[in-house]
Amino acid sequence: MATSNNSVKGRIYYIGSVLLASIGVAMSFIPYLIIAKIVGMLLSKNMDVSNYLILILTMALCWILRVTFNSISTSLSTQFQLVLQNLKIL
Repeated sequence: MATSNNSVKGRIYYIGSVLLASIGVAMSFIPYLIIAKIVGMLLSKNMDVSNYLILILTMALCWILRVTFNSISTSLSTQFQLVLQNLKIL
């Protein structure tokens, strides 16, 4: 019974790790889209500093979220490896 419970726990860790890593990748892609928007605003001679500030803060938030999701994903991946070792699969 404990082996089955560890197997389910391992799957949850693995799925969670993959999902969080995917979200982290999305968070690392968004700043490039924001940079494209900033370049477009600069080319259209938009001088409203508040718009730039909001976009830059959004980029910083995306970076923080990317690092956070990557860290959690790595932690879950490590937990998955430990569960596999307990199951003697590795």
